[in-house]
Amino acid sequence: MDYQSSKIIKTKTKKEGFNGIEKNPIICVLDNLKEPHNITGIIELCRVFSIEKIYLCGVSAKIGINLKEKFHKLGIARWESVVFKNTTREAIEEIRQLDYEIYAVKNTEYSAPYYDIVSPEKIAFILGNENKGISSDILNLCHKAIHIPIYDKDSHINIPHKASIIISNTILKIKKC
Repeated sequence: MDYQSSKIIKTKTKKEGFNGIEKNPIICVLDNLKEPHNITGIIELCRVFSIEKIYLCGVSAKIGINLKEKFHKLGIARWESVVFKNTTREAIEEIRQLDYEIYAVKNTEYSAPYYDIVSPEKIAFILGNENKGISSDILNLCHKAIHIPIYDKDSHINIPHKASIIISNTILKIKKC
């Protein structure tokens, strides 16, 4: 096949196209993430998995606003489910009003492995800052805490990988695959 003469057809999804897709009842909250590649990676993941909303809070919101040009290139700008909040507390208060069960993704002495959760009808995940994690104030606002077991004590999982594991597992449970 002559690749130089072949045409690549790109289709662009219109704004209303995203609204027509059935959304999964999952909300993802980015609590003061600072790395642009982590923020855009998680937003793209959430769009691909068609989750209900993603909240960018604190520093994440400021970085997200500055990344709007990149959002356009990725098609994220047309996806209306990105919400900017000054604080994670504001986001949690809004999510509580929507009757979501809120889970902190943090390894604590009381957290359960992610695969043990029984997915409620509507679930929200809080993902904390790359270095500081989730503060105890925010942790106290959550219904439960979950973690991803890590068997090599000298290793860690970056935030987008955590999000992909947690969200894909939750969708499998919602869809009962």
